Amino acid sequence: MSDYSSYGVLDVWKKAQILAGEICKLTANFSKDESYELIMQMRRAAVSIASNIEKGCGRQFKKDTLLLPHIGRGSQYELEPETLLAFNLACISDEEGRRLDRLFFECRKLSSGFINHVESINLK
Repeated sequence: MSDYSSYGVLDVWKKAQILAGEICKLTANFSKDESYELIMQMRRAAVSIASNIEKGCGRQFKKDTLLLPHIGRGSQYELEPETLLAFNLACISDEEGRRLDRLFFECRKLSSGFINHVESINLK
């Protein structure tokens, strides 16, 4: 879908990149005792959000363009409880948690808006 070939201008992609960067920065500060698996799982899920938007924008058909952002949104829903676990393990401060909550809210809103927009246009 050539309309979205420049995914870098999309607010949803920009916000997902910010979220991924925040997760990478925060997990870099986790204690050495923290589970390596949790750090890698959080990073993988965070990177997946923007990556699936990118991949969807590169697809030719509307069905494919929609599928991948849905997968990315699912990665966000995976990341949120992992972040809560990190908070409960005292790896993330109250302030960091509030900042992430705002980013999660903004990403959900933008993802839903992007998906709704693509659904509403008349393409093959």
